[in-house]
Amino acid sequence: MKYLNKKITTSALYLLLGITSLLSFGACSNAVTHETGETNVTDQAGNGTLNLELSSNARTIRPTDTAAYTIVSYQVSGTGPGGSTFDSGTVTSSVFSKTTLLPGVWTITVRGINTGANVIAQTVLPVTITGNQTTSVRAALERKAGNGTLSVGISWLSANEFDAIAGTITPAGGTAVPVTFTIDTESSASYINILPAGNYVLNLTLKKSGITLDTLTESVQIFSDYTSSASYNRAVAALPADFTYTTAAPVYAVDFMGASSRQIIVKGAEGKQVYLVKTNTGTSAVPSGNTGFAASAFEVSPYSASRTAEAPVFIPAPGKVVRYENTEAAAFNANPPPITRSSSSKSLPGMAKNELVSYGGASAYNVNTSTKLFWVQNSLSAWIQVTATLRSIGNYCYIWVVNANYDNTSTLLNDNKITTAQITALKDKFDGTAGNSYNDGIFKNVTTIFGYEYGGGTGGTGGQDTDQHISILVYDIDGDYVSAQTGGVLGFFWGKDFYTQAAIGATPKTNYCEMFYIDSHFTDQYPGLITSTLAHEYQHMIQFNQKSVSNSLNSAAWFNEMCSMVAEDLVLANIGLDPVIDGAQNRLPDFSYHYAESGVSDWLDNPNVLKSYASAFAFGAYLARNYGGATFFKNLLSNTQVNETAITAALATGGYTDTFDGALKHYGEALVYTDIPAGSSVKTLKQTNTTTIGGISYTASPIDYAAVQQYNAAAGWVAGAFGPRTYAPASTVTLRPYGNSIHTQASWTALAGDLPIVLTAPIDTNVKYYLMVK
Repeated sequence: MKYLNKKITTSALYLLLGITSLLSFGACSNAVTHETGETNVTDQAGNGTLNLELSSNARTIRPTDTAAYTIVSYQVSGTGPGGSTFDSGTVTSSVFSKTTLLPGVWTITVRGINTGANVIAQTVLPVTITGNQTTSVRAALERKAGNGTLSVGISWLSANEFDAIAGTITPAGGTAVPVTFTIDTESSASYINILPAGNYVLNLTLKKSGITLDTLTESVQIFSDYTSSASYNRAVAALPADFTYTTAAPVYAVDFMGASSRQIIVKGAEGKQVYLVKTNTGTSAVPSGNTGFAASAFEVSPYSASRTAEAPVFIPAPGKVVRYENTEAAAFNANPPPITRSSSSKSLPGMAKNELVSYGGASAYNVNTSTKLFWVQNSLSAWIQVTATLRSIGNYCYIWVVNANYDNTSTLLNDNKITTAQITALKDKFDGTAGNSYNDGIFKNVTTIFGYEYGGGTGGTGGQDTDQHISILVYDIDGDYVSAQTGGVLGFFWGKDFYTQAAIGATPKTNYCEMFYIDSHFTDQYPGLITSTLAHEYQHMIQFNQKSVSNSLNSAAWFNEMCSMVAEDLVLANIGLDPVIDGAQNRLPDFSYHYAESGVSDWLDNPNVLKSYASAFAFGAYLARNYGGATFFKNLLSNTQVNETAITAALATGGYTDTFDGALKHYGEALVYTDIPAGSSVKTLKQTNTTTIGGISYTASPIDYAAVQQYNAAAGWVAGAFGPRTYAPASTVTLRPYGNSIHTQASWTALAGDLPIVLTAPIDTNVKYYLMVK
């Protein structure tokens, strides 16, 4: 790619190229290689074997969204002697083998398939099969032949600046074809034409009264059945400035100084890559058209959504559990009614009202014999009562299991039946062990950072049921169990249980104790995730007390969930689990692909709530690693604020000069930088923060974000895409509340010299621009 050569120094010409698909076909390597070898010669009359090595290099450019341009599987078919045929079906390996083929000439067709089940590349190979021999063939797929459309639009700010736009388009190795634009308005012109798929060079001249005012020569890619849309915008580039990169100052905050556009010359960044990070510092979404844009060179940016194909059905990748929330519980917890302490109502005889049962204290409950009715919702969201038996008493918890979900003889991990051994393991993870003063359990690890639940802690009253033990109910949440279940609500806390029924009305139904709920199937099959869920829900219970009960404050969903996921992140290593596999870090692949779709303070509806979980965790992980780790979150929960103001207060308590706004502006750095440039103060996720509170050491481990593979919720893992999804500089996306978008392109990579960039100012002043060199 080349930079724009401008004849008018106060102007710049820049372009966005987006590929909008008519059918889901794409671009591939044009090279085809056949390497045939024969071995095992024994009997020329016998059948032969074909080994086919498949190449997945199926595109010539890096698209904005690789999903439609990446081969995820192949189809191989063949026609041979006597009309014999074969069809491979779906092939996911890069090597295909077919035995018992009749000797003779076969026509082998290989098709490359994308995530939308569309053919994006193919090749046809004549292969000679010899009896009792193995014929090996290596083939790189070819770009699909056919016609595509080139659509080019040009607009300019000054009326009647041009009166003629013309030029040529030249195919590789071919003859130039004239290009003539139609002047649509006094400030715009357009051109559209159908061309064979291939590589072209577009030469444009922009004239007024026969005088050429500007020229442009750029590369063009045409794809079969796609429209290559190029939008040129001409604007005055005010206030030219230099951004001279040094390792100590790799970030440049752009100040438009009231101008509508600005030209920045990036200097000293040879061999580096430039990124533009747009940050929305406001609490409302900014439409894409109000976010401004940048340009410095012509780029091909295929957009993968097909106009004809249906949206893909979400099928979780193997081993990926989709963790949804209980939306009713979340809504209640975010806006609870005032709470009033009242007399307890023990569910078993022999216990007087208001009789305190302390942690580890004697209880009238007995393991395996005490039963209790609990209100839960069934698959239709109707309230029903289920009978649960107490299966374990810990120092800090009671574990109740609904009778239908208990079977001590079960040997399966997907039958929705829990054994005594599984219950004991769950209790030990929550409690910890007495030999370690319980410092290796969820209870001590979470309370040391975040505080205690209602009625908890030394001198606590035991809450509404005057029992300091926390009840954990194991049952089939939502009644959605199937043996192959990989998605659903793993667990939840619902503040309704802190209230009498009279206080909250007919519904929801209260169980009138400090408790949370976990799913029996996931407890059975994914115990690590359930353990992290216990840490997550316990933070919710504590925050309900710290903010709502004690201070009559309502935490926003993003703030509360951020704290719960950081609780997982900080404590799992201390209780013998992996924060990456079992904790909130497994949400980062979703964040890498969808970060621009949910800002820090967003809380979207199911199933998009998964994007909000990922976004909230990423911001919390950033705060933990850059502003004091566990100590920061202890200050966060103990202060008398919520949401943004709580973050600002916690930063001040920790001695940091950044407010919430300051931390937000640096957040984009952590999404771009893996390693901190020497001498700089940029933020990154790849650093360690270890703090000790109350004798327990907590480590926020470094996250190599550049190594996190992107996960598209609609299509699965994005092959070859790691770190944050990036957009072309001239692309615009809606900026969500406290959200970011990250922009770069091939011509901003491995710089050989100065890089001129024209930035058009965002209409919304809450949008801030940062140029970053990495």
